[in-house]
Amino acid sequence: MPDGSWKGSGTCTNTYKDGDKLYESWEEGSHLKMAGKYQGASGGGTYFYENLADTFSGGTYNGTVQLR
Repeated sequence: MPDGSWKGSGTCTNTYKDGDKLYESWEEGSHLKMAGKYQGASGGGTYFYENLADTFSGGTYNGTVQLR
């Protein structure tokens, strides 16, 4: 945005072999206040998620965080 604010959000639906579903949502942005040593941090990256077995899943995040 021209004022420097930003907002991101997303949703995900995981559907399992037995038909069960898991719904997830996330939100982040400049309106959320950070505190502590991570205040003012910036960065980015990618997240990879996979089902490793019927009852086990996981993901990896590859990115950077820069503290000011």
